[in-house]
Amino acid sequence: MKTLAIVNRKGGVGKTTTAVNLAYVLATGCRLRVLLVDADGQANATQILLPKCEYAGLGALLRGYACCWEDLVVPTDVEGLDVLPASEDLWALDIEAAGGDRGRCYRAIRDMREALEEDDAYDVMVLDCPPNLGASCVSAILASDGIIIPVLSDACSATGVGDLVDQIASLRSLRPDLRISGVLVNQW
Repeated sequence: MKTLAIVNRKGGVGKTTTAVNLAYVLATGCRLRVLLVDADGQANATQILLPKCEYAGLGALLRGYACCWEDLVVPTDVEGLDVLPASEDLWALDIEAAGGDRGRCYRAIRDMREALEEDDAYDVMVLDCPPNLGASCVSAILASDGIIIPVLSDACSATGVGDLVDQIASLRSLRPDLRISGVLVNQW
């Protein structure tokens, strides 16, 4: 299973738009089985793809309250596209991680990824990351095969990409094969 994280610390650059549209095209155009993981506490990808509802989503998995991915994934109206929704408790992860157990989040996403691969459930997992490098974002990055960085065509975005590339490089001590698949320029 290929896993792509859509990452940028800057908000408003098109992370969610990129994640949702990439997942949609992979499911409809390429006929792949796609899981979109909404790792952003704002839950915009969840709101776009699923009916308004309370979901036990990614927060439950990362905080150890759910043990089975099948209990959390919600099918969409798009054939081949499922969502692991964001949940309101994602914000609590950063507070808990500040208390010391940063590895639990990464282990939870890694274990879910391994279970998905073992079950041959999906061809691609797309991770929509929040605009920060908190616990859910770092966990998503470490669980990915590749990182796509959406940016705007302005000076602030260019500076931010350089900083983000350096921060991703520092994560290679935890995952040496971590790589950036590309930078996607939006709104140019």
